[in-house]
Amino acid sequence: LIRISSRQSTYEQDQSSALIRIDLDLLEERREQSQLQIVSYHQCTARCLKPKVGRRFVGKLVLRQDLVLWNS
Repeated sequence: LIRISSRQSTYEQDQSSALIRIDLDLLEERREQSQLQIVSYHQCTARCLKPKVGRRFVGKLVLRQDLVLWNS
């Protein structure tokens, strides 16, 4: 005796295929939205951390040191 579940009895192949196609179409939009969120997150993180990094002026000391190495 084989029992058919309510899920099996209400399954429609055509409707299922149509819903899968719709989901696949929406997948590309979802990926684009995720990519935009990632870019926004990176920009926000850079904006917050950039002021904490101090600029360093090296000056002529490095150039003089390089010249000494090249001349010897």
